[in-house]
Amino acid sequence: MVTEGAANSGPTPNIDTLAALGVKFDRVRVQPNCSPTRSSLLTGTNVHRHGVGSALAVNAAGGADVLVGLDETTPNIARTFSNAGYRPVMFGKVHLESTEHEGLDGLLAYVSRLGFGTFAGLMGQTDNSYCNL
Repeated sequence: MVTEGAANSGPTPNIDTLAALGVKFDRVRVQPNCSPTRSSLLTGTNVHRHGVGSALAVNAAGGADVLVGLDETTPNIARTFSNAGYRPVMFGKVHLESTEHEGLDGLLAYVSRLGFGTFAGLMGQTDNSYCNL
């Protein structure tokens, strides 16, 4: 299996085997920004079901702007695997959380409540520093 830009990367027998035995997603819908697409991948539902319709919707109706993220009680694949005895890991940018989960402790607690046992990645949407816990 050779992917675009990887023609000179050498043989990849393990990746080739995974690809041959894996599932091919050929009917996937994505959104024009990250949070709705990430929420859909995590929950297996479309935007109208999980409620994250933009990068993180701003709701100024109550006065101050409040970022509305993925509700941590929404069924998702991480919690499903966690409940089955696995320990899912999240790498990279979360960018699903609302402003009530500000700070490192809040972010780690939110990721844990989603069902992930470990998180290593960006604290914010544009941060350069990694949180590796």
